[in-house]
Amino acid sequence: MATRRAISHCCDVLSPTTFGIFDAFATEEDRSAHLQGRIAAALMEIAPKLLAEAPEILLVEVIAAKLC
Repeated sequence: MATRRAISHCCDVLSPTTFGIFDAFATEEDRSAHLQGRIAAALMEIAPKLLAEAPEILLVEVIAAKLC
């Protein structure tokens, strides 16, 4: 399992203090393993100390991309 792409972004449309991380994986199995892994669990455990509110994890399907 490996993250193929990791992109962070600011969602100014929602709020100037709303940020996101977009991770891309080769397979659905890789994505599931990432979300259920030790690092994700550790981050969720400390999230209340780091963030103003609980993170929202959304699964999206990319319909087009251009990566240079």
